[in-house]
Amino acid sequence: MMNELGRQVMRQRFGFDLYQVMDAHERRLGNKGDHSPEIMTQPPLDQKSVQRAARMIKLTPVERKAYNLEEEAASARPQP
Repeated sequence: MMNELGRQVMRQRFGFDLYQVMDAHERRLGNKGDHSPEIMTQPPLDQKSVQRAARMIKLTPVERKAYNLEEEAASARPQP
């Protein structure tokens, strides 16, 4: 959960996350792997884990807004 929250925060603050950096490094080294453009640009996040971690560490409303967590929570709710 904390890893997913960290990825969300990195994406909001810097526009990328750690896994993208690691994958780019592996490509520079010439290591084999799945380096498709979709994976490089935006690996999917587990939004349920992101939300649980945010609740667990008790992010303030200001922090949740800064990291775009309220919007994610709203989009994850089922529509009537």
